[in-house]
Amino acid sequence: MLETIAFCLPRLGGSELDGRVIAWKKSEGEDFRAGDVLLEVETDKAIVEVPVSYDGVLKKRLVQIDQMIQFDQPLAMVDVEASITQKSMADGDQTAAKTLSGVSAQTASRSHERDSTVVTVMPENGEGVAADQSHDTLIARTRVSPAARSFAKASGVRIPTSGSGVGGRVVLRDIERIPGAPHTEHQRIAAASMAQERMVSTALGEIFMRSVNISESRPSTTIVLLHGIFGNVDTWAGIFGRLGSAGQAVAAFDLPAHGQSPLPGMSIANMVTALKEAISRLPPGPKVLVGHSLGGAIVALLALQMPKGSVSSVVLLAPAGLGTEINQGFIDGLLNSGSEVVVRRELAKLANQLPAISEEFLSNLMSKIRSGEKDLRLMAKELCQDGVQQIDIRRVLEDLPVPVTVFWGRQDQIIPWRHALNAPAKTALHLIAGVGHMPQWECQGLVGDRLLQAALISS
Repeated sequence: MLETIAFCLPRLGGSELDGRVIAWKKSEGEDFRAGDVLLEVETDKAIVEVPVSYDGVLKKRLVQIDQMIQFDQPLAMVDVEASITQKSMADGDQTAAKTLSGVSAQTASRSHERDSTVVTVMPENGEGVAADQSHDTLIARTRVSPAARSFAKASGVRIPTSGSGVGGRVVLRDIERIPGAPHTEHQRIAAASMAQERMVSTALGEIFMRSVNISESRPSTTIVLLHGIFGNVDTWAGIFGRLGSAGQAVAAFDLPAHGQSPLPGMSIANMVTALKEAISRLPPGPKVLVGHSLGGAIVALLALQMPKGSVSSVVLLAPAGLGTEINQGFIDGLLNSGSEVVVRRELAKLANQLPAISEEFLSNLMSKIRSGEKDLRLMAKELCQDGVQQIDIRRVLEDLPVPVTVFWGRQDQIIPWRHALNAPAKTALHLIAGVGHMPQWECQGLVGDRLLQAALISS
């Protein structure tokens, strides 16, 4: 005999008050067995796989992907054998024993479920973001989003004891409402647009840099962004604005033969040399190095060569160099594109939800590929040949003395997401359902918040 009960999210061993659903692993109507993972939840500290401790059928999901949830909140209605609820009642598990006659009801007690549920946690680098030392103990215990904490620090205002987010979490809008905060919402957006652009001289030539909140007068943590092949600094537009609006120092570089960098195409080793020199010209302070695709491989090599103590952490988005396969058709398709139709077709492989692409963008990309075709072909050949990657950064990541985080979309059509599993065991992995090769486009909130956390930990 089947009975319907509520499956609730157990407290996950820490002090988290809320989380975000990032993936359902079972569909409505699908059977599950004890130990199966029903869904994945992201907290400020980890991506958590939430298993179930009994057999049953997922009858109805009560929360959606990207929805914020509170712990002990019912997440789904499940059908289970009555013997399970009877046994649970005998054991004192009132959560499983609470029968629901087609109507959601809050369970009376969940202490036993919290004790018996096994949760696999993939830790973030660091144990969360510590509160600013100038805050008292009460403030230190306040739950604060990374963007809110960074903006409060940059604005010189105190973080309130509670906010308007789920579970009383302090979010960015709470800080913006504080009297004396220097930025209104309009000013905050305007601040993100006040980027500076200039050429940075190196021994090998000039590299184009777009930066925001860079101060020559004071040291600060700087987030450095490097794009992939065929990209440019605009690849980071959304993330750049998000970080800049939070008061974070950011510097994005165009790789040689890309964007506005006049430097011709060159070997990856020479690119690392040139970028190392360019980054050394930024103000003092730790650097969070962030790279996407080919830029990810370059960041890994760069981090190993940077002066000791100058790099605080490394963040890689769908990086090259962790496995063998790569979509050679995408590379060749863009290199040999004869029309904007072909370019659009190839770009569609980048993301599960591709942003709107203008005809002007397509035309400019085609022109850039044609004008730099020789350089791009040389770089592409060093990246891959006949669908086989020619770069391997696994040992490099193992040797890095700093935390490494990898983001990868599980619908990546360019480089298989399973290559992330080849990263060293110490690597923090974010494997994101419904996202392609461009996590910085499709989940800006997640990536942006994690970068702010990395910068705050560095500070």
